[in-house]
Amino acid sequence: MKRRFLALSALGFLLGIFALSALADDSAEKYYGSKKSDKYHRSTCRYVEKIKTENLVIFDSVQEAIDAGYEACKVCKPPKKDGSQEPQANYMLPEVLRCVKVIDGDTIKVVLDGEAVSVRLIGVNTPEKGQGAGARRAIL
Repeated sequence: MKRRFLALSALGFLLGIFALSALADDSAEKYYGSKKSDKYHRSTCRYVEKIKTENLVIFDSVQEAIDAGYEACKVCKPPKKDGSQEPQANYMLPEVLRCVKVIDGDTIKVVLDGEAVSVRLIGVNTPEKGQGAGARRAIL
C-alpha cells in the first residue's frame, strides 16, 4: 500500500513538472486578483486559493491587471508593467528524486542537492492535513 502511494506521488510530481513547463509561457498565463485587494498573482501563488469565489477577478494579461489598478504580488512575483520581473528559481531537476517524507496528499519532501526540500504537487487536489476527507474547497 505504501509503495503504491509513493508511486502515485511520484507520478503526481512528474505531472506537476509537466504542468509547470506548460505555464512557462507568460503570454498564455492568466493572473488572479481579488476585489478586496490591489494585488495580482500567478495561478500558483498561495494567496490565490484564499480568494473567495465571489471576489475572484481573472486577468488575461499583466497589462489588463495593471490597467484595472492592480500591482504585482511580492510573494509570487508575476511580471510587472515594464516587463521586468524578479528572478525565479529555475532548477534543472534530475530524472529521479528520492521522496523522503509525505507531508500530505499533495506535498512531499524530496532530496535535492543533498537537502530535503518541500515540493507541492500542482494539479493534485487532495485534502490538506486536518481538513478531513469529506471537506471541499473552491478549485480555480
